[in-house]
Amino acid sequence: MYQTYRTPRGRGVFQRTRRGQGIVEYGAVLSFVALLIAVVFGTAQGSLANALSQSFSSISGALTTLNRASLNP
Repeated sequence: MYQTYRTPRGRGVFQRTRRGQGIVEYGAVLSFVALLIAVVFGTAQGSLANALSQSFSSISGALTTLNRASLNP
C-alpha cells in the first residue's frame, strides 16, 4: 500500500507503508484454507461425512460412559 505525501513544490513522493499488510495476509491464508476445505469435501464425496459421524458418535458414547461412571461410584 502506498500513500502520497505532498512536498512544498507540489510533487508527490511515494513511500511504502505496511498499514494494510496484515489484513491482506490474513485474507490470503483464509482463502487458502477455504479452498483446501472445498477440495477435501469435493474429493471425499460422502466418505468424510461417514467418518466424522462415526467419530462424533464414538466421542459421545465415551462421554456418556464417563458421565455414568462419575454419577455411580
